[in-house]
Amino acid sequence: MADAVSIPVIAAGGIADARGVVAALSLGAEGVQMGTRFVAVKESIAHPRYQQAIMKAGDADTVITCRRLLPTRSLRTEFSQRLLEREQAGASPNDMREFLGYRRARRGQLEGDLDHGEAYCGASAGLIKEIVSAATVIETLVAGYRDVIDRLI
Repeated sequence: MADAVSIPVIAAGGIADARGVVAALSLGAEGVQMGTRFVAVKESIAHPRYQQAIMKAGDADTVITCRRLLPTRSLRTEFSQRLLEREQAGASPNDMREFLGYRRARRGQLEGDLDHGEAYCGASAGLIKEIVSAATVIETLVAGYRDVIDRLI
């Protein structure tokens, strides 16, 4: 991808540690986005129940929903299961929008109601085992990056 475009490529999806950063950069990315990792930090405004759910998630605890609207990856919750059932039953995009309603993401992510609100979460959730400060995430990435590079050389 990086060779096919003339703009900087930022890799995203499944990156939560130094190994993912090294892999993305080695494939030509100039940077990475680590959304889920930074939801699960002490400074985040995300609700603690949402953060705990991310931390407890395994590698198979996310699902892709809203394929006909705007595909998103979320935690496997009661809400996402109901959403998947509607999609599999053939709900139209308008039906899906109506079901989603208004402020579902706020309800799940900021208010902690994971049964009735959306809980966006990347596949990297299985790599996140603790809620730490953003500074600790960065420090761990820098130290880990050096370790990964040293192992490769």
